[in-house]
Amino acid sequence: MIEFGAFAGPAAKSLAQQLARGVVAGRGRQRLRAGKNSSDLQKALVTIVKDGVDDTARELFDDSEEQESFRRGLIDQDWASWPLVNGTYPGDLVAVACGWVAPLLAAVDEGGRVPAVRTDHPWVEAVSTAIMGRLQHWALRGDSPVTPMWQAFLTETETAEVFDASKIPPRLEELRGESLFDILQFKYRAVQFVTGGLHDREAAAALAWVRDGDGVQGIAVGVITGAAGTGKSRLAAEVCDRLVASVPEWQAGFADYAALPEAGVPQRPMLLVCDYPERHPDRVGDFLARLWRHYREGRLAVPVRVLLVSRHRETWWEPVRARCRNLEDLVHHRVDLAPARLDADELDRHVAQAFDDFCDGFGVPKVWRQDLSIELVGADRPLLVHIAALLAAHGLAHISPGQVADQSPACTSGSEALLDDLITAEVDRLRGVPFDEDRDRGGAVFTTAAQVREALCLTTLTAPSRCDLPDLLACTEAFGPNGTGNRVTVAERMLDAFPATAQDRPEDRSLWSVAPVEPDLVAAHLLARTPGRSTLVKRLVASATVTERPAYHAQLVSALALATEDYPEIGTDLKQHLADSLAALIGAGKATAEPLGTLLAERLVALVKAAVAQAAEQDLTAARQLTTAISLPDLVSDQRIDQIATEALWVLPYPHPALTGLGAALAARALTHHEREPDADRAALAATCGQLGNWLGAHGQRLEALIVTERARGFYEELAEANRAAYLPALASSVSNLAVRLGEVGRRAEALAAAERAVAMREELVEGNRAAYLPDLATSVWMAAYVRHALGIERDVALDYCDRAIGYYQGLSEAEPDAFSDTLAAVEALRQTLVEQCDEPA
Repeated sequence: MIEFGAFAGPAAKSLAQQLARGVVAGRGRQRLRAGKNSSDLQKALVTIVKDGVDDTARELFDDSEEQESFRRGLIDQDWASWPLVNGTYPGDLVAVACGWVAPLLAAVDEGGRVPAVRTDHPWVEAVSTAIMGRLQHWALRGDSPVTPMWQAFLTETETAEVFDASKIPPRLEELRGESLFDILQFKYRAVQFVTGGLHDREAAAALAWVRDGDGVQGIAVGVITGAAGTGKSRLAAEVCDRLVASVPEWQAGFADYAALPEAGVPQRPMLLVCDYPERHPDRVGDFLARLWRHYREGRLAVPVRVLLVSRHRETWWEPVRARCRNLEDLVHHRVDLAPARLDADELDRHVAQAFDDFCDGFGVPKVWRQDLSIELVGADRPLLVHIAALLAAHGLAHISPGQVADQSPACTSGSEALLDDLITAEVDRLRGVPFDEDRDRGGAVFTTAAQVREALCLTTLTAPSRCDLPDLLACTEAFGPNGTGNRVTVAERMLDAFPATAQDRPEDRSLWSVAPVEPDLVAAHLLARTPGRSTLVKRLVASATVTERPAYHAQLVSALALATEDYPEIGTDLKQHLADSLAALIGAGKATAEPLGTLLAERLVALVKAAVAQAAEQDLTAARQLTTAISLPDLVSDQRIDQIATEALWVLPYPHPALTGLGAALAARALTHHEREPDADRAALAATCGQLGNWLGAHGQRLEALIVTERARGFYEELAEANRAAYLPALASSVSNLAVRLGEVGRRAEALAAAERAVAMREELVEGNRAAYLPDLATSVWMAAYVRHALGIERDVALDYCDRAIGYYQGLSEAEPDAFSDTLAAVEALRQTLVEQCDEPA
């Protein structure tokens, strides 16, 4: 039996003394007092400590006598000296409680199971965590005497370092003088959230999900997806606002990705929004995995909810899941904000709310706006509706009182016209920016609309620092050798208008960056409709400044690739300069690893599409440079590229004789991704091995192709053994591919056996579904004939197989001549060769 009794009083008093001194582990010294009703508080804390010790005793010991001995060892009658009872406590409660429990248990444990002051021992952590869990449980009930103490503690002792304050700054209400682009950004919340519609319902549902089981520890994940401009980030921000307003003890905000790797165990209930997780999927995945591990080990004693917000999950799901294997199980809430889900009534509510808020922000008198209506034509999402309302309000704000009566209904005429009008209005606003901040020098910085457009286009393409912007402006037509304007002053005013947010800015202002235009849809339209964009891109790619700054080059390619999604015509510039840009990035050496790695991780699919389009024009330089970039030694360990390669691989058309190197490089990285997963998906491994074998074979690497094709066949054998109906077609294809690979390396007898086996499998499949599997059977029969021909054996049997394949292909080509006529001709040519070898009449 363990004897604790003699040590309980002194140890408890020691902890009380520590608490009274305000010992804080971690972040400074802070002490919080209990409040007026100390008697009720002490009674509550006594119960909390006793219950925590009871919980631990039951958890640690099965024997009832040991449980009772444990209880007596940590609880005596002098409850005034128990931990926390005096109502004064430090920031890291668990750490201090551990400091109390560890020496106590070490002193009484004669078996040596708890070494002195080893606070990470399971017994120590169990007691400490149980007491704190009980305290928090009581506090979150809301009607407990400890609730005010707990809330004060949370407010004054904890700073949430995982949040990026710049993502949700104070609401922008005064709009005069502000950038129209900034006004539209969700983070400023210039438009109050529209109630009574789809977004309101989704916000309420998300809030209910967040608060489901208030006070219950654990982690859950939600996913919000939607096209550009559908309001997904604004929805997430609204959920944060509502949560904090209704339940102050919760923390809520957008993630600071730089802080995620060092984030500790949350001590308060938390809602964390990861906006565009594809930017840092490794950090998001690691953070979720750590939270789950903390919860499983009993360290996470509060509810934590994480919202992942993106256009679509394909760009980030797999790399996040590679780090957090149970991601699918953690996702308990999903929202898809498709434009089609917004009906006309809801769009009307959006435009009415936005118009009123914008008019308030611009100081437009209410009487001016009463008779002005906004007719929506072609606006199918909140962003476009807000643009229509903003333009109407902005127009009213810049007319004289006598002109109000002449205002006609503001009518939208499609998304492109709206975006054109918005950009024109912002260009006009910037043309009014004075030459200097003191306004003591005459004139404006920009003298023409073309200057403003090119400056905006330039900063969107490069996101440059202020010190480099003057040199880059020389690449534009408006500010170049034949242009006019003070480039240094323009750079200063552009930084004033569009400063990039940063957690740690350098002291030197010249090193601050100018942000690209946002929202993304506006930026894409600006690039698509700016005259001379192609010339500007060409000059930038050739400029010394961009060549010396790999980050600018990577941003340029990334901006073009992103804009191509909405405006395919920009793809022409991407195709034209992709090869040179990649060559410059590759040649920059070590300095290019981070920007090039990020570019490939975020835009590899778009870059592969551009390389394929260029190959169709008989230009393979982009494909070759992309192959080199993917295979750079400095990037081989970048798991983000491995993951995105699994998607990019399917974009590549197979077979394609000109893209075999790129196909092999992508397939190799995709296979690395699947192999790295702890519980690797055997079907994904099999499929990727098969693809890699095909691309290697086409690239002339026959032995390597055989090795991975053997692996694919082995995986499919295992899968078909467990579920023959599901995997027999894939196994048959794999065996057929193996026959080809064996033949290529001269192992023809084995190739013949594999070809015969493929025929047998596909005959079985045709019996079940002739229409679906007859083309595959025809191919296998043809291959069986070809292998015999190559071996120079059984020519009569080979002729029989040829006749059989010809019969199949004749029937298939009658139904689909374009698909099968060429193959039929190839089989007939093989038969003719066999006939001649047999010296038989045709």
